[in-house]
Amino acid sequence: MTEDKEFLNVIAVRRNKHDFYSLPQGFTLKMYGIGAYIYFREGDKILEIDVEWSGIHDYQFLTMREGFKNWVYPKKEDLPEEDKRRIQKLYRNWIKENKYKTDF
Repeated sequence: MTEDKEFLNVIAVRRNKHDFYSLPQGFTLKMYGIGAYIYFREGDKILEIDVEWSGIHDYQFLTMREGFKNWVYPKKEDLPEEDKRRIQKLYRNWIKENKYKTDF
């Protein structure tokens, strides 16, 4: 199986858990078991940021920075560097507004 087919299979499974169509604009935290995803919706595009619950008291969760590499919906598409910086800044503000403690 090619990497793209594997990626699409993973996304299809996640769609069953998290309905991309119903996500509001901006950031949304969706929890599952011992982990979570933070979704960022801008127009029809979705960015998926994997987070893990932290085992130390300094942080509530740890942000996997790979989530800022590409849009995952409606198609896998590289995130331009200027958009990456802009969205990361918005993410930092969202974290502060919600009083989350994270390593980001």
